[in-house]
Amino acid sequence: MATVSVTVASALNAITPLYFKQFFDLLSARDASIATSLVRVLLIIGALRLAQWACWRLATFTASYFQSKVMTDLTNMCFAYLQKHSFGFFTDNFVGSLVKKVKWFSRSFEVISDRTLWNLLPLAVNATIIISVLFNRNEWLGFGVVVWLAVFFMVNAIFIRFKLRYDIARSQAETKATGFLADTITNQSTIKLFDGYDREVEQSGFLHEQLRRLRLKTWNFGNYFEAAQGFLMIILEVVILYIAIKLWQRGMLTVGDFVLIQSYLMYIFSHIWDFGKIFREVETRKRRIFRSLGPISRSSSS
Repeated sequence: MATVSVTVASALNAITPLYFKQFFDLLSARDASIATSLVRVLLIIGALRLAQWACWRLATFTASYFQSKVMTDLTNMCFAYLQKHSFGFFTDNFVGSLVKKVKWFSRSFEVISDRTLWNLLPLAVNATIIISVLFNRNEWLGFGVVVWLAVFFMVNAIFIRFKLRYDIARSQAETKATGFLADTITNQSTIKLFDGYDREVEQSGFLHEQLRRLRLKTWNFGNYFEAAQGFLMIILEVVILYIAIKLWQRGMLTVGDFVLIQSYLMYIFSHIWDFGKIFREVETRKRRIFRSLGPISRSSSS
């Protein structure tokens, strides 16, 4: 139900600018007699917005029910399975790391589900409709957007493959640092008894310095890519509007078409800006699930 609601809401969102185009085409005529037509178009826009609102509300409630139930089931499954392991399993694994991996397992499902439902699905639906509408207005407009999206996704794919190994390394460093902190708190009496304060402080500093360097490296890679991404968006906006001006000079486009094109460009920019981050996060979470399954699903006879 949530998937259907998001699909319908996204489709309505892509259709609404067509009526804004009609509204501004009527308005540009500067004829007072068209006021009734303007009100009619405005009422249609309002009805479409209300329909979108209803679909989004339905999607949020159904998704909340579904995700909360599945996350609870996953956590209970992990807990029940962990209790079947041998005593040696718990002594061979850091308590803090096991706790974090169990939390990752259910949390990763939530993140993947959210990103797919609220980001990737609307982007796919809207991109399909936007490209179809622009091709219908003029093939050069549609072709320009298709080429730009192809270049954008290709650059994203290359960057994601390059940066993902650093994201995984950072995630592993976070796990080690968190597990070390949890275990030192758990074994605080042992540390005090055997005078391990200096050794543990030094180890903590080493682990967190490793984590700092990996965080800085991955964040800077993200900053470089966002700069390139913003440059690509500037190119698309200038080129598409330049094509639109030339078509308008030939009488093939109207003033309303400029509103339509700019609305679509703003939607593409706002939803595609975080595409790389979303895709990397989904891939990272998928890898975390498989890594979490390793120690959790290990045979209890070990």
